[in-house]
Amino acid sequence: MSTTATASGLVLDLHARLLDQEFGRGRMMRFEDVDFPAALTHEPTRRFLRETGLPEDGVLFHPDADVPLPTLAELCAEEGMPEVPARSGRLIRLGRLTGGTSLLLDGGTGAVLDWRGPGTTPHPLPHVDVSTVVFTLWLIRHARTSGRSPCTDGEHHRPPGAARRADGRRRPALAVDHRERRRADERRPCGLRPALHRLGG
Repeated sequence: MSTTATASGLVLDLHARLLDQEFGRGRMMRFEDVDFPAALTHEPTRRFLRETGLPEDGVLFHPDADVPLPTLAELCAEEGMPEVPARSGRLIRLGRLTGGTSLLLDGGTGAVLDWRGPGTTPHPLPHVDVSTVVFTLWLIRHARTSGRSPCTDGEHHRPPGAARRADGRRRPALAVDHRERRRADERRPCGLRPALHRLGG
């Protein structure tokens, strides 16, 4: 996958300290080279997993703790699946989302795919790599702990009365019903998968 010109070589540059502050240092799963399957050759992803890691979110995202970073081929063999997706030997499971969908990593490119289980085909998530997965988890958690809806953009987070017209004058109070907007926000789906799709664009 192509990435922006970042120091890390991934879509986003994330600092481990920021994630430690949000999730707690003991809740960040960091890996050693011995943990990586042979299929994981993408060096920026290897470095990210060593130095930054995956949050043990426990709500939206569940890393594989017992056997970290198994390949899809290993998972299929272990569970006796008769049909094995193509390229399963180079696809590595990062963990599971609530609902059962797995997030897979292409070990050669660093791209992230979602896989809904036996009989289905893994689908790439556009412009998503391990850095955007972790950032999305951080964003959702941070929004929730700060009392904001994690599924809305900055426009929806303006406090009541903050909206102004181009000439600087306040809009009439009836122009924006913030209570109704808040109720609409609460009805919107707020999982990691839709958030990743929105972030990946």
